[in-house]
Amino acid sequence: MKKLKTLASGLLCIALTFTACGKENPELTQYQDEVLNFCTVIEEAGKELLQIDFSSEESVESTLEYLKNMDTAFADFAAITVPKAFVSAEGLADDAYQYMTKASALYEETFQEENFDLEKAEEAYKLYKKAMNRIGYIANILEGKPIELKDGDSFAGSKATDSE
Repeated sequence: MKKLKTLASGLLCIALTFTACGKENPELTQYQDEVLNFCTVIEEAGKELLQIDFSSEESVESTLEYLKNMDTAFADFAAITVPKAFVSAEGLADDAYQYMTKASALYEETFQEENFDLEKAEEAYKLYKKAMNRIGYIANILEGKPIELKDGDSFAGSKATDSE
């Protein structure tokens, strides 16, 4: 959630920077709106995931539904046209989408197996974290902050790579 709030505050800084001169840039305004929409969808899905009662029979179905919604939001986010001023964020959005898609699929696989596979669940969680890390990196780019690498990532241009 902190990454999403950072991303949203980064967009506010962008909006203030580009409207301070009295000129509004439609490309940046559209990008800002799309990123804020993404943040809202992901934040809501995250809150819903935290409220799931995992002792209920519907918990697996609910969890998978929220993960699919998040995956769709990440796909939409990766498809956004990124303004030239933030081109380095584009590859990260694509990476985030790929990691979220893999995490969602692995979680689904894990929950549908007869015996719960803890290793698969842990791998899915690692992929989920990598997706969210990329969102954090994008937030740093939008705020003009240096990227603070996590979980063995390295950063070259517009791609964050794994050391694993």
